Amino acid sequence: MKKGREVAIKMMDMQDMFLQSNKFCFDQCFDINGRKPGTITKTQATILKIIQTFGEITISQLEKILPTSKSSLSITLNRLLDGGYVKRTKDECDRRVVYFIVTEKGIKAVEKIHNDMVCVIESVYENLEEENQILLETGIDCFSKFLISQSGGNNK
Repeated sequence: MKKGREVAIKMMDMQDMFLQSNKFCFDQCFDINGRKPGTITKTQATILKIIQTFGEITISQLEKILPTSKSSLSITLNRLLDGGYVKRTKDECDRRVVYFIVTEKGIKAVEKIHNDMVCVIESVYENLEEENQILLETGIDCFSKFLISQSGGNNK
């Protein structure tokens, strides 16, 4: 097997492991159904973070990023709209195109989620043996440098 293919397979495996780890963090930070007042679901949090990262996004673009149907995304986005976490705007050139943008309330929710997840990850890290902490730090630094180099230096 070619070295490039081996690396690609390892990256895909790492993505799977990252998703599983992220699920653990999400499970620690969220109400599963978001029915408690002032809470949002994991799916809503994921969508908020994606919208915040892109600045504005259409439902079609979200569908390409997430393994979710447009109808499910529409329901979730409507709940985020009703909760005041996002707002709709129309494209100035093509009024049929609708963008979603995170509101101030949504930004605060994303910040809270970020801080909650940092605390969970910090707890996991603190429970590692020192040798594994160093390996993790080195791996994250190397992978971050790689991702930055692949994105043309844009580290956002």
